[in-house]
Amino acid sequence: MKEIEKIEASIYLYDCLKEVLPEYAVKFMKELKNKFPETRILDFNEDEIREIYSDSNVAPGIYLKFNEIKIEDTNYYFTLKIEINTDELCLCFGFDSKKKGEELSFVRLEDMKNISKDLYANLTELETNLEKNDVESRNGKKAVDMSLENTNFRKVSIDNKFLMNLLEDDTREKEVERVHKEIEVILKKAGLK
Repeated sequence: MKEIEKIEASIYLYDCLKEVLPEYAVKFMKELKNKFPETRILDFNEDEIREIYSDSNVAPGIYLKFNEIKIEDTNYYFTLKIEINTDELCLCFGFDSKKKGEELSFVRLEDMKNISKDLYANLTELETNLEKNDVESRNGKKAVDMSLENTNFRKVSIDNKFLMNLLEDDTREKEVERVHKEIEVILKKAGLK
């Protein structure tokens, strides 16, 4: 086989894989979402998840709500977004808001301080609990977040055991269990369970 034929074959196989991978990512995230109480689910969009292999800027996920407050015509939520990030699944604790008929949108941490000190106190308590329990996190403008290791959806390679495990029902189920347990441990350490 000539070198150019090998390259063409590789590109063809990669394109075929890119067609099926979004559905396996959706299955994984849907199964993970179903591990949480329905009353906790704030938002989940399968179509956004399907875009992760065609748009590297999209960061879809599962939004879990832990507290909420309504001010005038806007609902504000203290949330955990289980996000498919550039490299790995990322747990993003922060704030989101929603007006009737509109989509969910994030609220900058600094802005939330001014909107509701009571709701913002949830984040302060979370940070204290994470620090007390030696859980490493990053504090940004939008969220307090941390990555879950071995959860890379985007690195298409046979070396990426996580991604390969999504292709079979039984191994995907084990990955869902593993990731769910890791999230539950972090939620417990954060004082949110």
